[in-house]
Amino acid sequence: MSIQPRLGFFDLTMIVISLVIGIGIFRTPQIVAQKAGSPGIFFLLVVINAGSSAGVALIGTEYINPVLPASLSASFHLSESKQSNAGTGIRSVLFCGADSDIFVPAWNFSKDRELCNVYRHDFTGLSGDLHLHFAKQGEGGGDIPLEGCRCFFWQGKSSIGSKLMDLSYILNELGEERETFSNAVVPPIFQTSNFAFPDVSSLRKALLDEYETFVYSRGQNPTLTILRKKLAALDGAEDALVFSSGMAAIFCAVFANVQHGDHIISVAKPYSWTHKLFSILLPRFGVTTTMVDGTQIENFEKAIQRNTKILYLESPNSFTFELQDLKAAAALGKSRGILTMVDNSYCSPLYQQPVAMGIDITLQTASKYIGGHSDLLAGVLCGSRELIKKIFSLDMLTIGSVTPPFHAWLLLRSLRTIEVRLERISKSTETVAARIEQNPKIEKIYYPFSTSHPQHELARRQMKRAPGLFSVALRVKSLEQIETFCNSLRRFLRAVSWGGHESLVFPACASIPAGDFDPNIHRHRLVRFYIGLEDPAYLIHDIEQALTTI
Repeated sequence: MSIQPRLGFFDLTMIVISLVIGIGIFRTPQIVAQKAGSPGIFFLLVVINAGSSAGVALIGTEYINPVLPASLSASFHLSESKQSNAGTGIRSVLFCGADSDIFVPAWNFSKDRELCNVYRHDFTGLSGDLHLHFAKQGEGGGDIPLEGCRCFFWQGKSSIGSKLMDLSYILNELGEERETFSNAVVPPIFQTSNFAFPDVSSLRKALLDEYETFVYSRGQNPTLTILRKKLAALDGAEDALVFSSGMAAIFCAVFANVQHGDHIISVAKPYSWTHKLFSILLPRFGVTTTMVDGTQIENFEKAIQRNTKILYLESPNSFTFELQDLKAAAALGKSRGILTMVDNSYCSPLYQQPVAMGIDITLQTASKYIGGHSDLLAGVLCGSRELIKKIFSLDMLTIGSVTPPFHAWLLLRSLRTIEVRLERISKSTETVAARIEQNPKIEKIYYPFSTSHPQHELARRQMKRAPGLFSVALRVKSLEQIETFCNSLRRFLRAVSWGGHESLVFPACASIPAGDFDPNIHRHRLVRFYIGLEDPAYLIHDIEQALTTI
């Protein structure tokens, strides 16, 4: 990256702002980016000046690619509200490369303080410098150059200030448009089942495309729309759907993309109800599944058949925490025309973004970290607008498993604190796991960020943190010893799930009949811990005292 600043008073002012929020160096107007020679985080600042109106758009996007970004993902936000009055909003952007020009009509500002949908474009094969040219809509409907735009581009390593600013905007402002709702600080709940129209013609038009219109809350609802925008942005995706549970999201994502005679490749040991979907339910409809060890990409490749439609991943899974190389799996899927999807429930979109690694659909339970209070059920899937609309328009509307407006509102409440909750949970988990791993009564620990984990390096490469969960194999010879240990814990609740404020424990033996327990089967001796918001020393003391009972 070559930086050749040509700075005036305005530029110096913007640099001061950038230093406050922890950013890098500005580039001069119009020239936006040359080929990136190293990975990092790229930021674009667009300042629009037109008469007395001014607007600022800030984009923070991470490209993990040693050459030119394979895709550009960006969100524009006008911080001033005069743009639409002056008719000077950005209508289109032209990316100019040495080999070709790419006209992008997707960035369009139609009203005050609008944040456009995240836009992604494939830049594979494009070489040369990239430039941005801005245009506005002319009176005759055509696009004319927009003068007075200043464009700054900079590259740098991960910056705490800038990353926090971007995340804070998503969690606290994106989609909320407070001026539309009497400047209410908290987004409203649209607790309604249906929506009225001024005339039959409007109703007829809405029924033709419920994806874009509020007709019936089994489809779209304004409270849910705010939530969808935030969840899609967190995942770096174009759109999102929210379901009544994580399993409903998984079912719809899979069912919408297979038919009789199709084949699925799934990672071995997925979530138990996902396993039932693949092994019991889908075979009733003529869909077969091959389970493979996902730790080696070659296993997926060997299992591909002519009728394979989906590569289903879960990285890491939620008991023994095996991972898959998401970039490699995505590349394999694209090379063979196979859809890739991953259950990202362990990490959440804050600590792993599969879409940025090329995965087509990201799934996760929102009952866990996104909900964060153990008081609701919900599931999320994120992906391209095309895939999301396909799933919404038939399977989701037919099955009817949408999350209700009140649960959507509770999820919006929870998103306000997800960053601080996950930061606390992740740090505490690392502390507790490191201490417990040294105890002689622990035969083995299963935790992605432990150096003893066989995929430790992959975990560090594609996950930002490893929050909440880890499992241990106890050095015991009987079911009674495991139950004694779990029953002796005073600060951990014995329960399924995770993601709330309270710490939990779940022994694998609870999911099998007592008479089937075999101490020689390693999995039968596993106990999974979820670390909540309590003080880690408080939890360590409890685990250690319980270990003295066996």
